[in-house]
Amino acid sequence: MEREYELCRHINNPVIVCAPDGIPVYKNATASVLDTYAHSTLEQLVHSYRPGETPQSHMHLDSLGMDYDVVSSKLEDGNIMLLLDNTAYRPKRNHILYDFQMEDILNSMSDGVFIADRNGVTLAVNKTYEEIFGIPGHEVIGRYVGDLVKDGTFSDSVILPVIQTQSSVTKLLRTRNGKEALVTGKPIFNQAGELVMAVTNVRDISDLNALQYELQRERSLSESILKNSAQSENIVVKSPAMERILEYAEQIAPFPTTVLITGETGAGKDVVANYIHRHSNRSDKPFLKLNCSSIPENLIESELFGYNAGAFTGASKNGKPGLFELADGGTLLLDEIGDMPLYLQVKLLRVLQDGEIYRLGGAKAKKIDVRLITATNADLENLSETGQFRKDLYYRINVVSIYVPPLRQRKEEISFLAEHYLYRYCQSYGLNKIYAPEVLQCFNQYDWPGNVRELKNIVENLIVSNSGPILTLDYLPQSFLKGFKPAAAQQEQGNTLRAITEITEKSLITQALREAGGLRSAARVLGMNHSTLYRRIKKLGIPYHGPQSRIESPLEE
Repeated sequence: MEREYELCRHINNPVIVCAPDGIPVYKNATASVLDTYAHSTLEQLVHSYRPGETPQSHMHLDSLGMDYDVVSSKLEDGNIMLLLDNTAYRPKRNHILYDFQMEDILNSMSDGVFIADRNGVTLAVNKTYEEIFGIPGHEVIGRYVGDLVKDGTFSDSVILPVIQTQSSVTKLLRTRNGKEALVTGKPIFNQAGELVMAVTNVRDISDLNALQYELQRERSLSESILKNSAQSENIVVKSPAMERILEYAEQIAPFPTTVLITGETGAGKDVVANYIHRHSNRSDKPFLKLNCSSIPENLIESELFGYNAGAFTGASKNGKPGLFELADGGTLLLDEIGDMPLYLQVKLLRVLQDGEIYRLGGAKAKKIDVRLITATNADLENLSETGQFRKDLYYRINVVSIYVPPLRQRKEEISFLAEHYLYRYCQSYGLNKIYAPEVLQCFNQYDWPGNVRELKNIVENLIVSNSGPILTLDYLPQSFLKGFKPAAAQQEQGNTLRAITEITEKSLITQALREAGGLRSAARVLGMNHSTLYRRIKKLGIPYHGPQSRIESPLEE
């Protein structure tokens, strides 16, 4: 039989050889591939054979959406079966592609389309897909996508993860002709909720990337705006809670009273303090900050009050002014005030009561005029009850109290902050990147224990870790992905190419408005009429408040 087996190896159709008892003893390569995806069907076929009988003349592989005619021939020591593709049935099998001239419609689309069955076997591609990937349709139709990745036809697959997860997937792929393509795959289900096929939309973003680069090259970035975004007069927030906080901060800003700001680490306490300073009559004077937990206990006193020459071993011969002196006339923020040593708390209380300080090694008091703002993530009231914080100092600094809620309680701000930091880091590093929609979904579901500071760091990590223009879930830490479930409604909307295009358009318009300074100037940079630009601003929900307004910076820490 070796001669016969060698002959079967060169036959493109599936061939199965059975022993006299009906047990398959040989399958050529094509039959083995089919067996991978339709094992139960093929086993049923071969076991239906009985010695002296002819197997069934027709076989339908429902899992593959294919039909075969079965031709059987008796061998001296068994039976050989040849499976012939029933070509007459093919138009019926692919009726979804032919109804209403669907093939013509697909070929008229500017986006590439790739369709595979539920097992990952290619059913159809349109002309645009062939042009983007530089691959003729006949090279991929009828082939398993996994094999196309293995042999290098595709660099990666979207179809396979769509089938595996039965959810939408977006990836950036590089074609073999050097183009960058944004590929979004989506599962298709029947009325029973069963997966029947997977469809991908493909967009060539090479031209888009070139446009972004050209836009960035032609525009001049105002470095002062970028570097001082947190100190801009305009701070934009997206949650009612933060709006109320800033309204209250502006109300109490003109008064020299002490303020205690509480909240979790990274929530934005120092930003609120800075906001108070900028809206006070001290805004033209220094705003200084000391983190009481980050400086050794033996150095905090000299940092706050300064020292005279010879005050201690190693002291400068000229002495050194402390932060209270340097902030004279302005505002001093003492962050993590709960970590201040008890003996220094006594001296701080004296400063608040008398308005004067003593340098280390000095005997002469110096009058100062400093507005004190303190911040902490600790429960100072409880610490004062247990003796870990002076109760008299607690009452003295807690004249006005402001609580900054954590980011997880300000869900409205997450996407806005993420876009802001994306823009800022891209400008700093000379890059052009956008988020894949599912990344923002993941951000909105995450609890953010590190608050705004953690969000800022994660965005920077995504930008520097991902070499492509699309920031995907692949580069997020596993802690973010644990328990992440794409919301169906969000996914349906976000994973469309229209949504991705809108994200990019919003980023470009926002960047132009920030840097150009006004509507008409931004319109000239973007090469469009200013009325058209204004309509796009309104449609996309971009914050813009007048012809000369700049896009404002969000609250951040």
